[in-house]
Amino acid sequence: MGIAGGAGEIVLVVAGAPDRAADPAQAVARVLELVAAGARLKDASAEVAAETGLPRRELYDAALAARSTPSA
Repeated sequence: MGIAGGAGEIVLVVAGAPDRAADPAQAVARVLELVAAGARLKDASAEVAAETGLPRRELYDAALAARSTPSA
């Protein structure tokens, strides 16, 4: 006995994505490391965002701010 109007498709979720408790400060430091190694800020931010689950734009903005802040 089928479900009326059903498309005959099902979705099976085996496991969800693992929780990522990323430290934003460490993530920004990683972005800056990649930039120092020659990556573009945009690309480094996207890579770290994919690794950590943190928003790319926030990483980009934080790394940009950190680069423009003189070190003590």
